[in-house]
Amino acid sequence: MTNPAETYITSSANPAVKLARSLTERRRVRYRERAFLAEGLRVLQTLVDASLPLHTLFLERDRRSELDQHALEALSDAAERVLLVDSDILRLIADTEAPQPILGIVAMPARQVVSAASLGIALDGVRDPGNLGSIVRSAVASGVDLIGLLPGATDPFGPKAVRASAGLVGRAPLVRADRLAALLESTFTGSPNVVLADAAADLDYDIMDWRAASCLVVGGETVGFSPATSAVDSRSVRIPMTAGVESLNAGVAAAVVLFEAARQRRRHAP
Repeated sequence: MTNPAETYITSSANPAVKLARSLTERRRVRYRERAFLAEGLRVLQTLVDASLPLHTLFLERDRRSELDQHALEALSDAAERVLLVDSDILRLIADTEAPQPILGIVAMPARQVVSAASLGIALDGVRDPGNLGSIVRSAVASGVDLIGLLPGATDPFGPKAVRASAGLVGRAPLVRADRLAALLESTFTGSPNVVLADAAADLDYDIMDWRAASCLVVGGETVGFSPATSAVDSRSVRIPMTAGVESLNAGVAAAVVLFEAARQRRRHAP
């Protein structure tokens, strides 16, 4: 049965469509509006479960039957408005070639304040949104209490990063800082172990003792660590690999190291 709150729109000039497209394309608009676009039923469910307001839900009229109807009803109830659109409008809004039949405009979470962090990760110039979103997903899943965004890191609320995070960007303890030293000072009590993920390091990541307060730092995919980050007193770890394999991408490397840190902490928990 059609939800009475649903409205069918056909024009690309509709203000909601124009806003959604701007949120997809422009970081400046996302932060001005404090909102972002998310695609897919599960991603939207995760964001709503994180108590983020769902401003607008877009449904492709001819494909709504593909969706789990109980989940769709819950999202529709959570949304401020539900707009039915045809496939050409949905493709205009989305950043994917073959979008899922459901998109939403979601409010950004409140800016995080983190203090007394125990395990954190800092992203120094991670520009690939897929890598950044993957790191956010692994970080939340492994229980970190800080994800630091240093200069050069891409926007975690861009559509590709949101998808790669599986919606966990809504639960992520994100903190921005101009320099690693300032991030550590504001979010940790005392001086944590600073550990750089570096394929050229001599120390294996699973030899490192992660039980003390620690911050893993992942550098940019091509440029590595910034001078300001390199100037911080730190240790470097590597992930040993089969001969002939140069490195893992930033998202995979971060997941491997973070789950080892989580394993050590679980094993030695009081």
